[in-house]
Amino acid sequence: MASPPNNLWHQLQTEGWTGHLSEAADTFATVDAPAASLTGVLELLPAIDPALPLGSDIREAAILHVLRASYPYSAGIDQGDQLTQTTIPNWQTTWEVTNVEDNGADMVVRVHLRKVIPALDT
Repeated sequence: MASPPNNLWHQLQTEGWTGHLSEAADTFATVDAPAASLTGVLELLPAIDPALPLGSDIREAAILHVLRASYPYSAGIDQGDQLTQTTIPNWQTTWEVTNVEDNGADMVVRVHLRKVIPALDT
């Protein structure tokens, strides 16, 4: 696999994401083994339209953007795995991974998440 391009655009993007992480980072931990920690920017997605034929879904959806250089590939995070948001002490939210978007041309790995609601997901 080729190394990332060593150009100004790539450098500026990396510095931008690093700055964004220093201000708006959320930390997540895997619920099941192997233990891993992810730090990234959580982007909340709009609610699903209740007028759609599939009906409404009150669970929140989000995308966690994690810098490729710090993504824990060894943990093997995949669809169905659960992550706990640990950014705020004594307030933990559990999310389920619905997709992992790992495009080698991008500097971030996008982890698509769905909030777990115990009453609905047990």
